[in-house]
Amino acid sequence: MPTLETAQATSILGFIPWGEDGLKPIDIPTSLPNQPLGRMTPEIILDTQQQPWFWLDGRIIKVADGRYWDINQAIKTSATAVMPTTQGFVVAVASPGTVSIQLLDLEAKVVWQHERPFELPNELDQRQLLLQDNGRVWLYAGNRSGWQLWEINLQTGELSPQFAQEAPAPSQIWLYNGVVLWWTYQASSQTRQWQRHDLAKQTTSTIEQSPLNRWFSNIKSATPAGGALLVSNNEVIWMDAAGQEQTRLASNDLLPPSWEAEKYSLIPSRAVINAQGAVLWLGFDQRGVYLLQS
Repeated sequence: MPTLETAQATSILGFIPWGEDGLKPIDIPTSLPNQPLGRMTPEIILDTQQQPWFWLDGRIIKVADGRYWDINQAIKTSATAVMPTTQGFVVAVASPGTVSIQLLDLEAKVVWQHERPFELPNELDQRQLLLQDNGRVWLYAGNRSGWQLWEINLQTGELSPQFAQEAPAPSQIWLYNGVVLWWTYQASSQTRQWQRHDLAKQTTSTIEQSPLNRWFSNIKSATPAGGALLVSNNEVIWMDAAGQEQTRLASNDLLPPSWEAEKYSLIPSRAVINAQGAVLWLGFDQRGVYLLQS
């Protein structure tokens, strides 16, 4: 695997074609005169075994073999988030004040369901909801008043509270080896902070003076070592746990050597970092979507 200093997306882990047998093509208008329509691209989801899946418009696709499940059809509504597990799919559906969760088996049959597992004092205003760490699945939800993190019992669906804060919910948090990572904005000082909370020790640490804090709104993934990956202006920046820049690359430097930049597009904003520290990216062309690894 390449080091950070020589990082290059030399591995193509998988390919899913556009079309009904893979990714449903969803066209969106663009401002480019020679490209009137663009394609919506999927999110990358790592399951509880660290295997990659694509998630787009209610369809979950296993990258390894191209099998797919129409989650929205199975639950008869629009799923907000889904997490593949060895037992099946944990599905979360958000409404303004609550989140319902259920487990579907691999035949898309309901194993358990909780319509109102919790209520928030104000309207939910973030949509990440489901995370995984060390084979376990977690529910995260919050709003401007505060946020909470629960572990989901995959056998029963019961929720076990693990962490809560009376502060505006981050748009995204990350979880590696029992450590929660997120960034916050301090209006009084007009600075951004990088924060980590150890669930086992119940301790929180904060990086307040990172030279990269102006880029924190561009963090696309945390790293298992406690740092983060930032993407902005066609650049990719690795930050270490102390808030210092490790390395910086142009996005095109992450394309496989055989790819011509004018034929393929890399999507650094979809970056996900697995438990081993490998970076997974999306690339796409007219045929379909590629999963790349650095």
